[in-house]
Amino acid sequence: MVQQTEMLAARVHDDRKLHLDTVPVPTVRPGALVIKVLAVHTWSYTGEVISGERNFSMPQLPTILGTGGIGEIAQIGEGVFDLEVGDWVLMDPQVGNVTRDTQYDNILVGWTSTSGPIGERIQKLWKEGSFAEYCLFPATHVAKLGPQASKLYSAPTWSSIRFVLLAYAALMRGDFKAGCTVLINGATGTIGSGAVVLAMALGAGKVICVGRKQSALEALKELAKKFPLPERLVTVSSVGEQDEVIKRLQEACGKTDANRGADLVLDVVGNATPESTTACLSVLRKGGIMVLDGSLSAPLSINYGNLMRNNLEIRGQYMFTPQQMQDLIKLINVGIVDLSLFVSDAYPLKRIHEGIEAAAAMSGEFPHHTLTSAIDMLSLDMEKDFYNQVIGKLDLLEKHVLEHLRNSTADIQTIENESTSELEVLYAEPYGDDEVHYDNGDEEVDIGGWKRDEMQKWSIKLMIVLSLSRLVWAFKSKKSQHTSFLKRLIKRVKPLGYSRAGVDEYFTSKRCPRRGRASKTNAGLPSLAVADEDPVAMAYIRAELVDMDYDVAGRAAAEGCRR
Repeated sequence: MVQQTEMLAARVHDDRKLHLDTVPVPTVRPGALVIKVLAVHTWSYTGEVISGERNFSMPQLPTILGTGGIGEIAQIGEGVFDLEVGDWVLMDPQVGNVTRDTQYDNILVGWTSTSGPIGERIQKLWKEGSFAEYCLFPATHVAKLGPQASKLYSAPTWSSIRFVLLAYAALMRGDFKAGCTVLINGATGTIGSGAVVLAMALGAGKVICVGRKQSALEALKELAKKFPLPERLVTVSSVGEQDEVIKRLQEACGKTDANRGADLVLDVVGNATPESTTACLSVLRKGGIMVLDGSLSAPLSINYGNLMRNNLEIRGQYMFTPQQMQDLIKLINVGIVDLSLFVSDAYPLKRIHEGIEAAAAMSGEFPHHTLTSAIDMLSLDMEKDFYNQVIGKLDLLEKHVLEHLRNSTADIQTIENESTSELEVLYAEPYGDDEVHYDNGDEEVDIGGWKRDEMQKWSIKLMIVLSLSRLVWAFKSKKSQHTSFLKRLIKRVKPLGYSRAGVDEYFTSKRCPRRGRASKTNAGLPSLAVADEDPVAMAYIRAELVDMDYDVAGRAAAEGCRR
């Protein structure tokens, strides 16, 4: 259930600028869902959509921007079946009239009409997008990510499914088969890098990656090492005269006559000249297929005779089907497709303008993609150099503790003393010039120079190291009080999952961690092994450790809340 009545939303106004407004939380209606937005992929051209440069057919302004994303079902409308509150879902923004004998009137919710003026009738029904804390969405246009979704990946990592899905649909459009030679033009871009991961994971015999940025091509070579037979992936630069590029492509795919060459060319290039596309077309083998799924707007010159004599096909591809959504989700859940290969640069909703700028700046920079999250705890809210400094300290400390454990050369008190000094340094480290406070309901709590998100996110890794080191030693020494605690913790950790709703309930109850435990209805704690990848999970563990006031790390964290 949604307890709040107002929410933060990013809306485009008549001045063609994006404003952060406080608006009512949407009301559920028959056939619809109210979805708590967890993460939304931010496309590199989002700024152009806002300004009107892209000339998209948006609904009447002001309107909430944002197309699809990852969310958690908060409310279910009448007549909706097979979905439950708390389910993690992927929102498909392609919405239109799905009855028989009707005209095509699809839109991309929160983005544009893809059918011209006729799409306005659908935009009136589904006007608002997902750059908000909550959104109203048609129940027929979501796909469940699976019962283990929140344990498998965090929401920012799941958000990369959006562009991987576009790549999957394009590969299927080209009749992709295991063992085939696939050439990807624009391989270093958002959709292109998704296609590379898919082609390698699904068993392509050879993957030829064509791109303009040499650094990104090198990153793809490193990516190949994560798959069997990494030599299947080769890179080709598209920089230079067309004849030179064609020669490099012919060498890469073994094109010596009509019987050899690429089985499939996937063209997902953006903001490029037609020459690279026609160069890639020229290396198709007889009967080969080219799929166009990029953003090239210039006229494309085609050699009629070559196309006819070699039975070549050129196919257009746009978006994806509901079945393809289901198929890709299954591939991800069984581990064939690994979304963790993509780096999620997350920005909270309140910093959406920074996220949009970052998305534009990193276009074509595999493995990064940018997203906007409505949950601040999933954001990296600190400068990169300071972040690296803190993580470096924690990593060194972790190695130090583990070395002690392996060698059994120190008692637990020595480890505690050395670790505590590092902990004190981290908590004393100022961030910025201003003191930071947060509202705790009936009192305002000062946490020094640390921001609340950072304290929850990064200090927990140190606490886990300290706690686990002490637990290991306690287990070896068989001290009854420590063994008892170890059993209790293992019992809580064993389910390897947790209730996202329970975590949200805990942190919205405006209780400092020292003032009470999280709800007893929670389904357990997340695996400690994945905790440092999920800030919400880390925050939950931190709250549990502080509640139990266990070891110096727990007490120091409690003091951090009291300061």
